[in-house]
Amino acid sequence: MSPSPTPYRSQEDAMTSTFRGLRTSALLAAAVLLSLVLATIPSADAAAGPRIDPKLTSQLSKLSPSDKLGAFVHFDGGSAAQQRSLVRNLGLTVVAEFPSVDALYAAGPSRAIRGLFDEPSVTYVEANRKLRFSQETSRTATRSLVGAGGANGTYLDPAGNPLDGSGVGVAIVDSGIIGSHPDFAGRIAKNYKIVCSTPGLINTQTETCFGPTLFLEATDTDTTSGHGTHVSGIASGDGSSSDGAYAGVAPGSTLFGYSTGEAISVLYAAEAWQHILENNDSFDVPVRVVNNSFGDAGGSAYDPDSIFVKLPNALVDSGVALVFAAGNDGGDGSQDMLSSMAKNPKPGVITAASYNDNESGTRDGELSGFSSRGAQGDPVNYPDISAPGDTITAACFTFQPVCATGLDTTGAPFYSTISGTSMASPHVTGAIALILQARPNLTPAQVEDVIQDSAHKFTAGGPYEADPQNSSATTSFDKGAGLLDTAATLDALGVPKQ
Repeated sequence: MSPSPTPYRSQEDAMTSTFRGLRTSALLAAAVLLSLVLATIPSADAAAGPRIDPKLTSQLSKLSPSDKLGAFVHFDGGSAAQQRSLVRNLGLTVVAEFPSVDALYAAGPSRAIRGLFDEPSVTYVEANRKLRFSQETSRTATRSLVGAGGANGTYLDPAGNPLDGSGVGVAIVDSGIIGSHPDFAGRIAKNYKIVCSTPGLINTQTETCFGPTLFLEATDTDTTSGHGTHVSGIASGDGSSSDGAYAGVAPGSTLFGYSTGEAISVLYAAEAWQHILENNDSFDVPVRVVNNSFGDAGGSAYDPDSIFVKLPNALVDSGVALVFAAGNDGGDGSQDMLSSMAKNPKPGVITAASYNDNESGTRDGELSGFSSRGAQGDPVNYPDISAPGDTITAACFTFQPVCATGLDTTGAPFYSTISGTSMASPHVTGAIALILQARPNLTPAQVEDVIQDSAHKFTAGGPYEADPQNSSATTSFDKGAGLLDTAATLDALGVPKQ
């Protein structure tokens, strides 16, 4: 039986109740109270005013003053109660809160959104955006067969156990996970579906939710896609339905599913990250790595002020690594084709390009044609590492829409074969779970460094050059530091093996 819906956060407080009870005769008192609230919030540069996202400006230009819209509101300090009071007194509803980075998401009439532009305590008003979701031989190519009886040797954790990701939490922010698939049996700690509490009020033009978002737990949350199930299978499936042939990289890891549905947006991804930040200490097996197989259009500008940068950076600071897909926009190095979130320079935020092992396990193949490239000569914005993403077979029922698109019916109905940088990133995520089982005290930045330092330098494609962010590694505009080599990484860390 599905659990009862429970709100993620309370949307009420005492100050809000006071404001709601005001009558016309008390408007003057409300104005005085509001001025006191605003006076206690540190001000940004009042002369300059808050930064306004050009995407939001475009959205507003198409709406009448009464049409509803939502936006992320970033503040220059102040308490959460003060921030809520400010936006509510402008006529906006607080949909979601991100206290880790002094921001919230509010929705209401476009005239009220415009009212934020005059608030001195607001530093940035940012649009919500729609995003897009960007195997047996793949583990051979990356030398990730490092568990019991693995072809690359049996590597051991500090307790002497073979590596399989045990004790490491892996979060998948995606379309969800079909938890009833045999390959995930007994290993999903939490499987959330993030939904709008007022679906009838979702604006079809802007995809804005006007009520609080809810985190519902269910066995099966990937009900309309299959993308997240396939991604989860690559990272953590145990291959039960194929006698291990299509097992994921870290089959002993503990999964946390965060379903955004098939139409992911910045809001729902941000909600998932904030939930991990707020709840990770309470999980029996903490999340140590988050997979994000999605992004925006190739060549999108990196925005250091975005919620999409602030929250991942906060997760890294808390000890959680993040892996992003580079994107599926190809390119030849003449221009930047990476997704904006794939260009976050924070050590511990890792971008994966897609490698093609030609279904043979070769380590000297080439980059997938669809894998997004950076602009040659701008190494800060290159991918970080490559991993197999071409024709990957992993757990996914073939009746699921995305998995039904696979042309190879090998393993049907329990598996599907599909391609994309979405498939490359969970290979890296799974490898990180193995690495952290072996060396649990590594920071996300240290994990990224050692993965890059030990990468296999396959030569097809662009040349390698000095990496300004890692003095001990080289990088290239298409494949980053090279092909993920899990065994070499473990060797570099001195992990014992039988």
